[in-house]
Amino acid sequence: MTVEVDNDSYFYSLLKAHAAEVAKEPGKSPSHYAAYGMPINILRQNITEYMYYGNSEKIEKKIQATISNIAYTIQLLEFYINAKNELYLSYPMERMLNKEILITSFEIQEALISIMFDGYYKAKTSEERILKLKNEEKLSEDFINALDDERRYRNKVHLTGKESNPIPDYDIFDDTEMVNKSINLLNELFALRIHDDQKIVLPNVG
Repeated sequence: MTVEVDNDSYFYSLLKAHAAEVAKEPGKSPSHYAAYGMPINILRQNITEYMYYGNSEKIEKKIQATISNIAYTIQLLEFYINAKNELYLSYPMERMLNKEILITSFEIQEALISIMFDGYYKAKTSEERILKLKNEEKLSEDFINALDDERRYRNKVHLTGKESNPIPDYDIFDDTEMVNKSINLLNELFALRIHDDQKIVLPNVG
């Protein structure tokens, strides 16, 4: 039996693009085949239109750059999630992807919050931003507490080498439930402002 890649797979179009690049197919560049989930222009448009608090007609360049970074990082997170769900990974690789998904998801949440409310862009740390949310009651208490719990967990998720035992302990990245909580918090943020017909929804990891 020949094992084939499902053409519904996130990676199917990327494999076709790579094959086209290797084959030097005339008239068809790899980008003709490649697709990365949610299109970047739609992500930028929806974040600007629905998530940004200001006047999108007179948006500052630094805010434009932040929105572009958010959009590209959402694509990166989508890539990580699909890699976790679709690829056969070694134990360390799978655990490291848990770490990257958690950290990347939290970074997107922080960046979104910084542009969702006036005065939040200047907050220097995630702790300062979360405290500001709490004091001003911008989001529900449950959401803010979950965000703060995620921040504390994120701060612990680091590979710390010890002279007595230089082999990393990958078990620290084994909390898939916490990873999915982070993805769900991000989806909740999107759902606060983005209309149903323009939804940005990221899948959970298995």
